[in-house]
Formats: sequence, structure tokens, C-alpha cells
Amino acid sequence: MQTNVFLCFSPSLTETLEMFSLDQNNNVSSVVRPNVAVQSVQVPSDTVGIQFTALTGRSGNFVANRIHLNTNTSELIADKGGSTDVQIVIKFPPVLHSKNTNHSIGFVLYQNDRFFRSKAFRASPGTSRRVISANLGQVSGLHVEMLFKPTAGPNTSLYDFACVWWNYTLKDWSTFGCSKVNHSEDGLRCFCNHTTNFAVLMSFRRDFKYADELNWITTLGCSMSIIGLSLTITFQMVTR
Repeated sequence: MQTNVFLCFSPSLTETLEMFSLDQNNNVSSVVRPNVAVQSVQVPSDTVGIQFTALTGRSGNFVANRIHLNTNTSELIADKGGSTDVQIVIKFPPVLHSKNTNHSIGFVLYQNDRFFRSKAFRASPGTSRRVISANLGQVSGLHVEMLFKPTAGPNTSLYDFACVWWNYTLKDWSTFGCSKVNHSEDGLRCFCNHTTNFAVLMSFRRDFKYADELNWITTLGCSMSIIGLSLTITFQMVTR
């Protein structure tokens, strides 16, 4: 019974946080807690884009001085130091530049996907999934680029990933309007054409590592098989 109530009210809670992130009157407003970070900012109409960056903390919790904003950028600038947890950049369409007004932008970063319980996608054991929400109101023609750092468990490696957003109608993740770019040392890159709650669904495979003795036995067995097969073929050719 408690699980059903949780699933029913989770979307309302996330939508409330989204509205809260847009309802701040200050130029820059930030609320950071260990499991959630809310950042809002008002930018002028001549801004080409804005980037939100969350750096990895030592304890895995969010810390205020590790949440950064770049209020005028045209591309996602990846952190080469390897300390970035999540990055997202929103590029504004030209129509916004013609309006001489400030625009409110809200970001909400969740430490995990507990408020986004999917029926179709299950997280791999030992992994965590960050969820980032970006909101600019009812604006179309946006270009959103994201960078996620995968966290794999011991003896596992990334097999594949998908860029998704949370569909409140379906109450599940959807890939419509989002595409994955590549997997590099910087992380997993995604593109989307709208703002909402984003995440990356990742699948991992286990890296089996056998003892050196087993590798030697396998090599020796294969070598003896090849030698035996060669001797058999030679014997058949000579005796005919």
C-alpha cells in the first residue's frame, strides 16, 4: 500500500520542484541539499546559452560550492579534469534574442531516480542514475546537450546507453526527441530538442577475469589439439 501511494505522488513532487525552480525572483537562486539541488537564474535576451555543471563530491552528496553556472555559452565545455558528474547546456533559439526581456531558467538535479519509477527500465545492480531537470517555460526550438558520467560496479563495464526524458503522461522514460552522440572519456553525450527531466539509461556487462593458470591450461590444450590435428592430416596424406 505504501508503494502505491509513493508512485502516485512522485510526479506531483517533481513537477512542484520544477515550478519552484522557475518561481524565483532573484537573478541567481540556489537551494542545495545532499540528495537534490535546485538552481534558478534570470538571463538577458542576448544570452546565447547557459550551462549547468555539477562536480562530483567526495561523499557522493551534492555540495553548494560544486554547483556551477555559465550564463553565456554556445557549447558544452567538458571538464577535462574528470571531476564532472553531470553537465547540461541549453542553447537559445534566435526568436528569444528578439525579445528584450529576461528569461527565467530552472535546474533540478536529483541524486538518483527514486522519484521516477519506471516499469520498463530497471537499473543495473550497484549503479546509480542521476536525473537532471531543465526548464525554460513554454519555449520551442531549444537545443539541449548533456553529459553524464557513468558509474559502474566492480568488475563491470558499460555495454550500451540510451538518452531519455520522463514522460508524465506515460509515467515512464521515453527516447522521443532525444538522441545519443557517443561514449568518450568525457562521459555519455546526449542531445534533446526540449526541456524536461533527463537521464541516461545504461546497461553494463560483467568483465570476467580468469586466473593465469586457467589461461595457460587453455593455451596448452589448444596448442596440443592443433599439433594432433596436423599430425593426423600428415599421416593421412602419407599413407594414401
